[in-house]
Amino acid sequence: MFKKIIIVIVIAAIALFYWYEYRPFSIKRNCNEGAITFAAEKQKLPILEVISLHTETDLEEYKKENKIYDQKIYNRFYQECLRENGI
Repeated sequence: MFKKIIIVIVIAAIALFYWYEYRPFSIKRNCNEGAITFAAEKQKLPILEVISLHTETDLEEYKKENKIYDQKIYNRFYQECLRENGI
């Protein structure tokens, strides 16, 4: 009986971790990449260069140096993507 309780607790912990940590993280990452791609395509900017930036500071520096995509286009797409995916 004790083993069954432990198994149920472990499964519940894994499910909760997936639902509240991993799932939102992966959705945000995908929405971010999609929003960057969409905004860059709107302005015909080099997409691969932009997506290869991994941190917020890298992206901010790149935006300042290269006058990257319009932030309003990015924000609109990003917010719509999050809503579509339930966040």
